[in-house]
Amino acid sequence: MKNALILCAGSARRLFGEGENSPKCLLPLTSNSVILDHLIRPLQARGYNIILGTGCQHDLVAAYAEQYPDVRCVYNPDYKTTNSIVTLWQLRDFVTDSTLLVNGDLVVDESTFDAFTDEATPQIVTQKVTAFDADSYRVVFDKNQSVVRMGKDIDDLPSPNCTAFTGISRVGNAKCFLEEIEKLLESGTDNTWPTTAYRNLIGEMPIRVHVLSGMLFFDVDTPQEFEAAKAALA
Repeated sequence: MKNALILCAGSARRLFGEGENSPKCLLPLTSNSVILDHLIRPLQARGYNIILGTGCQHDLVAAYAEQYPDVRCVYNPDYKTTNSIVTLWQLRDFVTDSTLLVNGDLVVDESTFDAFTDEATPQIVTQKVTAFDADSYRVVFDKNQSVVRMGKDIDDLPSPNCTAFTGISRVGNAKCFLEEIEKLLESGTDNTWPTTAYRNLIGEMPIRVHVLSGMLFFDVDTPQEFEAAKAALA
C-alpha cells in the first residue's frame, strides 16, 4: 500500500492570529465538506493509505477522520514550537520511496496527485503563477526538470523555469531523505519544512519538478485565500 502523509499540525496563526485556533484542515469549503475531505477522498481513490500528522486540536481532527476507513493520526506534541519537519519525523515509520507528502492546508485539483512517476528520486509538483507573494516557495529548475534552487528566501521572478511549489511531493529516495531530515533535527533545525531536506539534496541527486498550469491551487494561509478557495469550489 502506498502512503500519503498529510501534515496538518499547525494552529493557523497567520489565518486567525496568535493563540490556540482551529486546525486549517477542518475549515469548511462547502456546506458538507472541509479542506481535509478534499485531500483524503482523492488520495484514497488512488489507493493511498492516509496518515495524518496532527497537532492543534488533535482530538477534533482525529474524531473527524474517523468517518474514513483506515485513516491513522499521529500526534506531534511539539507542534506549537516547531514546524512541519518535526511532524514529518513523527511519521518517519510510514515513509517509503513511494510516499507522498501533502500539506494539510491545500485546496488543489485532484489530478495533481497523478503528476508523479515511479522514478526513484524526489519529485515535487509546482504551479505556474504570474506573481509570487511573500509566502511563495519558489522553485527554479533546468531544462531537465531538475531543481537548481528552491526556497522562500530566493528572489527569482516567475518564469517558465521558476514556479511555485504546491506543497505536494513524492519522497522518491526514503533513505537519503530521512537521513537528511535526521541531520537537520540533530543540528537543532526544527523550525523548517521537509522541503529543506530536498533542498539540501540538490547536487547529490536530481530533484524532479512536475509543472502544472491553470489548475485549482490554493495554499490557504490568509482569510483572502480561504474565501478565494471557497469561491472557486462554489
